[in-house]
Amino acid sequence: PGSPTNFQNQSRYDFSFLPGILIDPDNLIYGKVGYSYTKENVNNANGSWSTTLNYSGYVLGLGVKSFTLGNLVGVKNLYGFAEYNYASYGGQSYSVVNGSGRSTYSSNISLNSSTGLLGVGYVF
Repeated sequence: PGSPTNFQNQSRYDFSFLPGILIDPDNLIYGKVGYSYTKENVNNANGSWSTTLNYSGYVLGLGVKSFTLGNLVGVKNLYGFAEYNYASYGGQSYSVVNGSGRSTYSSNISLNSSTGLLGVGYVF
């Protein structure tokens, strides 16, 4: 069947612990450590085969929250944040089986992701 041409994320869930250090009254630096789960769909271009792979792994990150933004615009509970996260899921093996029960293609896919976040939040 050839190499996979489509690799699509169906869902992802993260559960994390974020310890932080207040560096002054308006700024917080924090780390992130946690568990991550993702479900991926792999198929080829002509649609003759498809498989779903479930991965679980860990997530690590660093970030900063700053209430300086709120002070600048006069909204006390408004903050800005920047965060970097890395997730690693290890590898998953799969095989494509033809009608006679013979494996016609097998592969191992390792999955990692890096994300950067910039945002604005409000504390109620």
